[in-house]
Amino acid sequence: MKLRTKIQLYTTVMIVLTLIVVNIFVYISFKNNAIRSEVHQLENRAINIIKELEKSNKTKRDNEEIIVNHLLSDGSVTVVDKSNKRKLQIMTKQQYRNLIENYKEKQTDKYITRGDHHFVMVSVPVLWEDKETVNLQIYENIDMKHESFENLKWILIGSTIMVTIITFILNMIITHSILKPIHLLINKMSKIHKTKGYEKIESVENTSKELDDLTDTFNLMMKRLSEQEEKEQSFIANASHELKTPITVIKSYSEMLKRFGKTKPEVLEEGLDAIHEEAKRMSYLASQMLQITSFHDQSKNEEVRSFELINVLQRIVKKLSVTHQRNIEFKTHIKSLNAKLNQEQFIQLITIFIDNAIKYSDKDVVISLNQRNKNVILQIEDKGIGIPAESLDKIFNRFYRVDKARTRKTGGSGLGLYIAKEIAQTNDIGIDVQSELSQGTTVKLTIKEQYIEIFN
Repeated sequence: MKLRTKIQLYTTVMIVLTLIVVNIFVYISFKNNAIRSEVHQLENRAINIIKELEKSNKTKRDNEEIIVNHLLSDGSVTVVDKSNKRKLQIMTKQQYRNLIENYKEKQTDKYITRGDHHFVMVSVPVLWEDKETVNLQIYENIDMKHESFENLKWILIGSTIMVTIITFILNMIITHSILKPIHLLINKMSKIHKTKGYEKIESVENTSKELDDLTDTFNLMMKRLSEQEEKEQSFIANASHELKTPITVIKSYSEMLKRFGKTKPEVLEEGLDAIHEEAKRMSYLASQMLQITSFHDQSKNEEVRSFELINVLQRIVKKLSVTHQRNIEFKTHIKSLNAKLNQEQFIQLITIFIDNAIKYSDKDVVISLNQRNKNVILQIEDKGIGIPAESLDKIFNRFYRVDKARTRKTGGSGLGLYIAKEIAQTNDIGIDVQSELSQGTTVKLTIKEQYIEIFN
């Protein structure tokens, strides 16, 4: 069902139901008040009759005369004894002869229908001849009142139908006015979809804040999609470029081996070594690319658990010292520290920064762990070649390398620091890099207070 149809249907139904309830309330209230007014008049008449009966001589003739004097213009007065027998009845029309109710000890009133006629009746106990208690039943014909009830009923029904039609028409006009900007937005979005681009749409004039918000949200989504596609295209282009060099080397050496490999052992050895190195480089590059895509599939809290951070750091330092045959110094005054992080990702994060420090420095690497403002600061410092100031804000970009020639010699792919940034963001770890050319680089990792469980 279309939104326009739903709005028209729901609004019309709600208004009609409300109108029906109100009209029923008006009809019942009017009818009850009118009948109550007639009953009140009959009660006053009955009181007057009772007063005069008390003053009379209690003879049948006197009683009949009193009742005749108080007879309504269109109605009946009946006296009923305890055995439900009619002792006296005075009426304006013979067809009212059947207007009689059973004897009641208390005063009663009711609205009754006899045939095509409608009456209100009041029955009160009075003392009759010989001090006998009887019911004085006074009936008044209210056919004219009933006609007014019926007229009111049809007026209310007619007004309900008329208001329903008017409401439906107004709903069509209002709904069309409200949904017109939405249809314009839909048409613009459809055109963008057909062009398969990421164009922004202009805000529709004289519209609501909600539609402006929808337009802004759509434009923001288009911007993000465009940026994402640009990143993907850049990633593909960079990956292709990175793979092109080793593929070219492998192809060249394989062609050379085809020609001279069988006759010249020195060419065979050189070619196999080159192909082996480039294959290792391609394997490393492919593994890092796969690692990048894996971060987008992991949730932030995946595999998060508490672990002893100092022991983990000591193991990393020992392993990398042996692997690279370099001296790595670890300093801290903290005796024990439990952190709630993804341990495997944390190990990889530290390994990336220490590995970079070793690659671009010939001197010792210093790692320190300290507390600052309830946070824990892990600092990795080297005295290497440093990073130019203009490159500091770009080093975490994919495939970015400060010195491409040197990076190729050290085996870098330009993806390590990008992976480090992804790991840090996933674990809510702050990164701050300070560096000077020929002086060295200092990386500060901030582990926030909420991730520290045990501190000593």
